[in-house]
Parts: sequence; C-alpha cells; structure tokens
Amino acid sequence: MLKKFLNSAMLMTWAGDFVRLVSPFIIVPLVIRFYSNEEQTFYFMLQIIYSFALVADAGISSVIVRATSYFKAGADKVPKNREEFDNADKFENRPPNMAMVSDLFNTSRRIYFILTAIFIVLLSTAGVSIFWNVMRMTGHRPDMWGAYAILVVYFGLYMVNMRWSSFMRGLDFVAQEARYNILATAFRIVLWIIALSFKMKPIALTTALLFEGVFMYFFRRYFINRWFASMKVNPYKEGKFNLTLFKTLWPAAWRQGGIQLGNFMVERGNNLIILQVHDAALMANFTFTTWILKTIFGISLTPVYSRLPVLYKHAAEKNFGELKRSAAGYMFIGLFIICFAYALLGAFGNTILEHTGDERRFIYPLVLFIVMAITEVLDLHSSFHAGVYTSTNHIPFLWPSLIAGMAIYFVGRFYALAAFGVAGIIFTRFLVQICFNNWYAMYLNLKFLKWPFFKFLLDVPRYGVLFLKEKIVHFSPAFLKR
Repeated sequence: MLKKFLNSAMLMTWAGDFVRLVSPFIIVPLVIRFYSNEEQTFYFMLQIIYSFALVADAGISSVIVRATSYFKAGADKVPKNREEFDNADKFENRPPNMAMVSDLFNTSRRIYFILTAIFIVLLSTAGVSIFWNVMRMTGHRPDMWGAYAILVVYFGLYMVNMRWSSFMRGLDFVAQEARYNILATAFRIVLWIIALSFKMKPIALTTALLFEGVFMYFFRRYFINRWFASMKVNPYKEGKFNLTLFKTLWPAAWRQGGIQLGNFMVERGNNLIILQVHDAALMANFTFTTWILKTIFGISLTPVYSRLPVLYKHAAEKNFGELKRSAAGYMFIGLFIICFAYALLGAFGNTILEHTGDERRFIYPLVLFIVMAITEVLDLHSSFHAGVYTSTNHIPFLWPSLIAGMAIYFVGRFYALAAFGVAGIIFTRFLVQICFNNWYAMYLNLKFLKWPFFKFLLDVPRYGVLFLKEKIVHFSPAFLKR
C-alpha cells in the first residue's frame, strides 16, 4: 500500500499540498507574532510574485506538458488548433516518439533562456513598483530590499525549474517530482521555523527559499537526464531547435500567456490594489484572507491538474468516454474539498483566530467572505473545464481573460475602492467573472465532449462516487471485506 501511495500522482501531490497547508499553522502565527504589519504583507505577497512568474512563462510550460504527453504517446505532432485535432487519426499503444521529445527538449531550452531574462527585468522594474509602497512604509530598510533582491534570483531559477518540471509532468512523473518537492519544502519550513524563532528578518526566509530552488533544480535536471539515458537517447546531441515545432506550439503558447496575464489580474488584481492603501492592518488582513483562500484553491485544483498528462493522453487517443469519466471523478473531489473547507472557514475561522489571540482576521462582515469564497469556487469549476478543453491545443480564452482582468483591476483601482471600500473590489471581481470566465470554458468543454449540461450535472457526482470507491479499493483492497 505504501508503494501505491508513493507512486500515486494525485496522492503525492496532495501530500505536498498538505505539507504546504499545515506549514501556515506553524509559520503564520510566528510571522504575526514577530513581524510588523509591513513585514507580514511582504510575506503574504510572495504569492503575487509566484503568479507573476506564470505571466512571464507566457504559457510555454502548459504547452510543453501537452506536447510531451502527445509525443510520449507516440504522436508525430501536436495539433495547432481544434480543426487539426478533430481531423487527426485515432491511435493507441504507440512507442514514444523520442526524436520529437528530444527536439522539444532543445527547443524549450532556448525559449526559457529568453523568458527567464525577461522575467528578471520585470521583477527589477514592475515588481519594484508594486512593492514600493510596502518598502516605503518600512522606511526602505536595506534588509527588506536585500530580501527582495534574493527573491529576484530565486524566481529567475524558478523560471528555469518550470521547464524541467513541465517535462516531468508531461512524461507522467508527477509522483516522483512531488516526493522530492515534499522533502525540499519540509526542509525549507524547518529553516523558516528556526529563523522566525530567533526573530530573523524576511531576508532569512528568502535565503531559505533560494536553497529550496537550487535543490529542486539539480534533482529535476538529474531525473530528466537519467530518463533520456534509460531510453538510450542523448537529447543534447540528437535533438535540435525545431522551428516547425516552435511554430506549432507558439500560437497556443502566446494565447496561454495572454490568458495567464488576464488570470494574474483576475486573481491578484485586488491584492495589487490593496497594496496601495495606507492602512497596514487592512492590507495585512486582506492579503491574509486571499492567501488562505488561494491555498485551498490550489489543493482543490490538484485532482484534475495532477492527472492532466493522463487526460491529455485520453484526448490524443480520442478516448472520450474515459476522458469524461476521469475528469468528472477528479472534478467531484476538487469541488467537494473547496466547498467543505470554505464552509468551515466562514463558520469558525475568525472565532478560532480570536481564541488564539492573533490580531489577524478574515475579511468581514461575513457576506464579503462568502462572496470571495463563491468567486473562488466558480473559478475552480471553470479552471477544471479549461484544463480539459485545452487538450485540443485550442486556446480560445484569451480575450475573455484579458478583458476580465483589466476590468477587475481598473474598475477596482480607480472607482470601486474609493466609492465602496473593500466591498467594492470584492464585488467587482465577482460580477466580472460571472459575465466573462465562469461560463465560457464550461460551455466549450461540454460541447467538445458532447456532454449535455444536465447529464453533466448528474454524471459528476455519479462518476465521483464511483471514482472514490475505485481509489479506496485500489489502495485498500480489504476495505470491501469489512
């Protein structure tokens, strides 16, 4: 059973998420106790830079995952669009197309060299302007700017790691990567606990983060190179920059990049706005709330996104029956987790914080928290559909995402916050998402899978319960005998 657990992509990813979920209950109380409001905001706003990295990635990582999955399944090419996908021949049980995997490996290396350089420039310019107000409120302390400088180095390495991670996910080595990620994360958390216990400043936390990034870089590089060696292929010698492949991938990549820019403004636009207020307590409470909600969001997204390589394989083989069953099962688990967790937070979150003596609070009155939670649930649902639909390599979400992101930021920044306060930016995001993103991906995906809406509503819980039963039996065959 232990071996099955260690080799399960979903469970190992969840184990990593669990480590990241538990760590705040240890780290955050120490941060709140020993750090000022400005330093707390700096800590919570790390998530903004992680989201910023996805923008700088320009959609390449998700395209690499899809392309690697296709080539491992034996495909000769990745469809440029939905029309090519529909016209492609059905196939199964082909050996991996190692020539294309090698070309993809070398093509992506040059791409990521350019992307990493661009991201470092962005962090050194736009990133500085975003954090300027927080730094000003600390008196522009040298140690705070030093902490930010280390973050620039770390996130440059993070970009390089995204390439290696994409290959591991595309080759369906999600569980193996998650195991070492857990070790690296746990080690970093121990270093953070030590640093906070000795009242060290944020620069100590960012240094530990850099150590984690270096470790994962060498592990991922070693793992991928070893896999190529096991296939008796030297990608550095046999592969090349494939211009035709790049032209195939780029249309989907730049659209995905635009979508990630829009998503960044959708998900982090309100945080960028709140960073500009001159109320440190409000700033810390808002970023704390969104950080907790996004942590749970990420955990709930794991069931589908940890198995995307498998779903992409079903799509490449045009096995739509299995694609629907698997997607519905994973979707059911994710939606159950997020709804259950948010209900507990809404009912007991602030009460628990009051009893622990922490000054930090979730955004209230309760109706504001409920609106934020509903927004995240609807975003999660549409993310599931978008993830499955993009298996066709058709990326039609560019304009809805960009329009929504710009509307949320500019309406919130220049009108809603001034007119209605925090409630204004919260309701702005909710209404904009309802109008643009919460329905479009579902419509396209259900149409693509020929899945009637009401049948979909019945199939998700039905397949979800069957899926859970299969997983329980898989990991504990004695379960049914009890």
